[in-house]
Amino acid sequence: MKKVLVIGDLILDEYLYVESKRFAQEASVPIFDVVKRDVRFGGAANVWANIASIGDGLIKVDLLGIKNPEWYAPREFVDSEIFTKKTRVVLDGKIVARIDHSDEPNRLDLLDEMIDIICYRIHKYDAIVISDYKKGLLDEENMMKIMHETRDHDVSVFVDSKAMDLSPYEGAEFLSINENEYSTQVSNKSYRNVESLFGSVVVTMGVKGALLRRHVANDRNAYAVSVTHIPTTQVQEVDVTGCGDVHLAAFVVAKMNGMVDDDAVHYANKAAGVAVTRFGTTVVKRWDFLTDSDC
Repeated sequence: MKKVLVIGDLILDEYLYVESKRFAQEASVPIFDVVKRDVRFGGAANVWANIASIGDGLIKVDLLGIKNPEWYAPREFVDSEIFTKKTRVVLDGKIVARIDHSDEPNRLDLLDEMIDIICYRIHKYDAIVISDYKKGLLDEENMMKIMHETRDHDVSVFVDSKAMDLSPYEGAEFLSINENEYSTQVSNKSYRNVESLFGSVVVTMGVKGALLRRHVANDRNAYAVSVTHIPTTQVQEVDVTGCGDVHLAAFVVAKMNGMVDDDAVHYANKAAGVAVTRFGTTVVKRWDFLTDSDC
């Protein structure tokens, strides 16, 4: 059984389903009555949950976040304050407001301890998945420490980061990045191109599928980039929230099961295609998209 560690920012996605039948007298604004509350994993916790679900018992996956430097099963404290929380207000099936609670980690005193734990245990894993939403967990110094340990122990690294400067992740095998984020990276002058930092770059493009971009070293001073387009099946899109997490999770599962990069992206496209047909952050099961040809 392959062992995977997910490191990153833990986000709790809260959905408040409301109805409105009256207005407030003092401000002439609608009053929302909450009729249902739904809480789901987001951020790194969503990646963790989907690797576990899509892996279907074939992959052992652990999760480590900034506000509690211990390995755990997040279902045990879904309402705990260790998560950054995003509250979405849903009226008549549509999100009408989002409330982001404090992004400041409340356990910064544990950060050094957490980094030490990662470095000490990293040799126990076949792969590290970094889900960096820039909520305070992974700064440049900490990432350099982690990347150094992965190289020493020949551990595969998958990265999904909102950082503008991705150079601290240099040497990781895989980067997952969406189309808008990739466009921003093109203007980054800190390095020749983002492909020069990673073995493979997967650019997700929604209904257009994904691009697999790999640099080819012509010499020490120049890079050529090969690009493969992997299309996806057209589906009725409902909500894209968290679909990038699902894509990353499925890609990790595929690679841990020995798929080549192209097939792994195709597999991940299928999983993300299921996620976008559902409302809100979702956990996809392997059987939701598996076909006979995938067996």
